[in-house]
Amino acid sequence: MTGVLSLTLGDDGRPAIPGIPIADLVAGLHGLSGVLMALLRRQTTGHGDYIDISMHEALMASCANVVGSAFAENKHPDVKQQRTTGGAAFYRVYDTSDGRQLVLAGQEMKFIKNLLGALGKPEMVPLCEWPGAHQKPVMDFLTATFRAKPLAHWMDWLATLDICYGPVNTLPEAIADPNLVKRGAVLTDGDGRKHFAPVVRFKDEPSKPLYREPLLGEHTEEILGRPTR
Repeated sequence: MTGVLSLTLGDDGRPAIPGIPIADLVAGLHGLSGVLMALLRRQTTGHGDYIDISMHEALMASCANVVGSAFAENKHPDVKQQRTTGGAAFYRVYDTSDGRQLVLAGQEMKFIKNLLGALGKPEMVPLCEWPGAHQKPVMDFLTATFRAKPLAHWMDWLATLDICYGPVNTLPEAIADPNLVKRGAVLTDGDGRKHFAPVVRFKDEPSKPLYREPLLGEHTEEILGRPTR
């Protein structure tokens, strides 16, 4: 985990603790992929397999986009100057005047031209062609610009442009996101408790999750294949 933390730095330059258990989640996804591949092998060859997955290795493999300098030169990357970890003006979090934040996440030139053009700074576009310290004037300009007005203003204004952006929502705000609501991504069970719906959706055989705790011994007979009494 320490290697990943050295790539996740706050504005003070110190490692920041991720808000989600990334090692658990990434290892779980690798586990699912491994099981599916083993099932396919069993179906096509008649032989299954033994699967060995390490949470540590799964986490380190997730660093593929930033591992170049470490592999090639045995050197830690200059995190604050990398494209996705602080060195790009269009991949950053910006404060607004009401103490909220918004995020820019589209680094394609069309998005850069659209926003800087709308803000009257088209001459800054060439600075954003690659990440690095030379982007600081753009970052400073965007920092001052977004800090001048509240988040609601920027959400309305940015919606008129073709760029990648979004608010930093609280967790309740994120759960109430209109897109999630429309897609039924959050379900309520018979006891009034909320749950996330299965992310993988099958057209011909929709999932039917059971949103309750099994009773003590409820599935014992089914699992053992024989009556328990």
